[in-house]
Amino acid sequence: VDNSKSMTLGFGGAYQTRLDFALAIAKSYAGSITIANSVPKDSVEVWSFSDSANQISSDFITDTVLLETQIDGIQQLLTNTDLAGAITAAANALILSASDEKVLILLSDGEQTDAPTAQNVADAASLLKAVGGIIVCIGCRSSGNGFDLLERAATGGFFINASSANAADVFGG
Repeated sequence: VDNSKSMTLGFGGAYQTRLDFALAIAKSYAGSITIANSVPKDSVEVWSFSDSANQISSDFITDTVLLETQIDGIQQLLTNTDLAGAITAAANALILSASDEKVLILLSDGEQTDAPTAQNVADAASLLKAVGGIIVCIGCRSSGNGFDLLERAATGGFFINASSANAADVFGG
């Protein structure tokens, strides 16, 4: 979850800021990780990022209540965004995990405000893609370079740019 300065910008609809929307999406996903008979189908590790990546959970977990509590603890920061660094840190954690399927869900407006270039973001994404991992990017009112960066980081078509007009579609509603 991107919690950098650019995520303070308005989102529209029911969400005051881009971060508000990103947190709602993260909590929606966290609430859907169990199947019938409460058997976990996924394990999740929560990260936030701005000018550096911050591992929120200490390991991959399946407890939805704990996940939602961790997501609620993500605070808005007024710092730059290092998208390449965030993707690299999360990709490395996934690569080292015992998970059979490695999926990174990136919630961001894609605004890269630290030094790395678009190529650095693509290179970071290629780390996970090289081992068969998938990167799903959900843009939070992304535009211009931010849109391009997220589209480039996503694995073949796993990119949706959310706005107040299509927010319900992002939630599957």
